[in-house]
Amino acid sequence: QKFKGSFNEGTMSLQLALDESDVGQDMMETALASDDDYSFKLELQSGSIRYFRAKVMSFKTNIGDVNSITSATCQLSITTSSEGVGIVKVEASV
Repeated sequence: QKFKGSFNEGTMSLQLALDESDVGQDMMETALASDDDYSFKLELQSGSIRYFRAKVMSFKTNIGDVNSITSATCQLSITTSSEGVGIVKVEASV
């Protein structure tokens, strides 16, 4: 027999261009030093939006070569509310 265990939204890895003047990236580095959950809004290229809360588990700078931009990788551990809500999806209107 198989049974589902407790619900877990898992993790999300984000790759982004490093911008040291970006307020959101500054907030992610601050969140890295905290055990608190933070709210995120992720807008996809299609216009769809994902809202979720997560803990920032890592924020690492990736130094490229002369032909690439400096980037960062962020690992988020998605948390679920006490009501069982994890990721809220809002589809783009056509």
